[in-house]
Amino acid sequence: MSQEFQTNSSKSFLYYLSFILIGLILIDKSFHRKSYKPNVQRLQSPISHVTNFELPEETNSSSVRETQDSENTPSDLPIVKAENNLSGLSEFSDKETESLQGIYFLKFYQTGNKNYSKLVKVQRKVKGSLKKRIKLVLKELRKGPNLDEQDKSVLSVLPQDFQYSKKMKLADGVLHISLHSSFQENAGKDLMQDRLDQLSHTLFEFKEVKGIKVYIDGKEMHSMGKDNLKIPSVLARSNFRKVIFL
Repeated sequence: MSQEFQTNSSKSFLYYLSFILIGLILIDKSFHRKSYKPNVQRLQSPISHVTNFELPEETNSSSVRETQDSENTPSDLPIVKAENNLSGLSEFSDKETESLQGIYFLKFYQTGNKNYSKLVKVQRKVKGSLKKRIKLVLKELRKGPNLDEQDKSVLSVLPQDFQYSKKMKLADGVLHISLHSSFQENAGKDLMQDRLDQLSHTLFEFKEVKGIKVYIDGKEMHSMGKDNLKIPSVLARSNFRKVIFL
């Protein structure tokens, strides 16, 4: 009788321990579920376009100064039809002038896991007629930043073989310019926008240029790049990006 009592007591004790262990396991799992929080920042896209968030202050404010591109204001340019002959009559002035013209490159920054670019304005001296000076600044764009500018992390995202047709036309303040197909090859949305901004901001430094109509190999374009970034009939002056000056 005594042996049977001891056996029953042992079984009851083991059942009791089992219930305690199961309870502790459930409590432990519940605690971990409540305390775990996913890293929302890691789940976000690692790259955001410059217009999607506030730009931080520069760490080296003595070497650059930042300003809103005040002269580039939106214009109400009408839809402009494509030109079949870019060497026809145009409004290019033959008057020769020497001037300092703005050339736009880029500088990239990173905040946390977000990357973004800023336009950087540098200056080059050009001389000649309006058409000649436009071609000279395009040549400077193709050359890219000089060694001093490269030391300050300034770069260009235009293709190395950036080419354009020597035939261009200025009509009613709109510059018609044809670029080589490499301008849009393998370019995602952000890269395509940066390339267009480098080109358009540089050309808008000429007061005679009120709008820009871009062609690729002589064909009118409504979208560009591998992501088919939509572009307007005429690129107009804009102030959506800030510009830094070296």
